[in-house]
Amino acid sequence: MAFTPVQPIAVPTTNYSLSGPAQYVASGTVTSGTTAFPGPHMIETQTLNIDYIRVPKGIANNFQLTLSSASMNHAVTRTELLALVTAEYRKEKVYSTFSTSAYSQPQTFQILAMSSDPSGNNYGALTASSFGPMGTIATYQPYHYRRPWDDNVDTAVLQTCYGANFIVESEGSVAYSQPEYIGLYFSHFMRSNFAGSFADDSLPTLLQTVGDTYLLFGSYSPLQESIPKMINYINSIGNRVASTGLFKIPGEATGDPVVPYSTVGASNYSTNRHDYTQFF
Repeated sequence: MAFTPVQPIAVPTTNYSLSGPAQYVASGTVTSGTTAFPGPHMIETQTLNIDYIRVPKGIANNFQLTLSSASMNHAVTRTELLALVTAEYRKEKVYSTFSTSAYSQPQTFQILAMSSDPSGNNYGALTASSFGPMGTIATYQPYHYRRPWDDNVDTAVLQTCYGANFIVESEGSVAYSQPEYIGLYFSHFMRSNFAGSFADDSLPTLLQTVGDTYLLFGSYSPLQESIPKMINYINSIGNRVASTGLFKIPGEATGDPVVPYSTVGASNYSTNRHDYTQFF
């Protein structure tokens, strides 16, 4: 399936609905003839967007070396999903008037998958249960919760983060922008100090990943994928956001042996607000 950008749903300026699958939640003043609940209200929202690429991991084997010839073979032993992640959690005080005293909706996702990799290689038709070689997991309907504001417990909060579930290094330096190298297969296939590596010491190679990387053994096929694996991966990324466990972009060494690389996240984010009834 070719990449298709998200089509925003227009938000009307009057007659806001409090039901239905709209991407944006109801807000604004109530219309005449309805029960009015004036502010202040506590409105809590969260979003998560994941840009991902599946990369190969493997080995060099069957070395043949004589005085007259030399050869070796490479094998893909597994593939993994690397991700660039944007997340936001927000709690705000709003004085608008609504037609209900409270409102809530879960967070849902849209899968914008591509059937080819960054080099244009195609791996077969995608189904509703496959992320494909690369694409985007976009928040389709943000999590939204509204109730009356309580000065005793409520405080306005805004937490945002932009991070990655992997980090790269070159000659011991961890100061590279992950987006620049996420799709370079030779940087991820084998470490540069392994025999038969496609990368030399001057090029960044994958150093470490965190969380569930949606590992699939052997050569990749969309038929290896499943809805439960997809859900586990999204939740793993969400949990990394909540635990401030994503690597900072660009990668940064801290010099601390306990926490060697700078991390980012949004501690109030929660995967309990995710809804996987369907992907849009």
